[in-house]
Amino acid sequence: MCDYSLHMVRTRPAKVGEKIITRDFGTGTRGFAAPEDCSVAVCLLPGTELAFEKPVKYQATLMFSSQYRPHRCDLSPDQQGRA
Repeated sequence: MCDYSLHMVRTRPAKVGEKIITRDFGTGTRGFAAPEDCSVAVCLLPGTELAFEKPVKYQATLMFSSQYRPHRCDLSPDQQGRA
């Protein structure tokens, strides 16, 4: 599922097992893209599960500077039993 703000960007659905990166498409939001073609937004279907190679971080922008902050993703109790 792609954000409505990516309506001016070419999109395609994600593929199973595909590695994706985050990218600023210049539309006021960020989205996912494949490393080999960063001009196309990769859309995730509802219910898609993601696995991360590194701990998740988000970028907080403050007036004239930005910094990366760690973010923890926890599983809800009903997901903890699934592998």
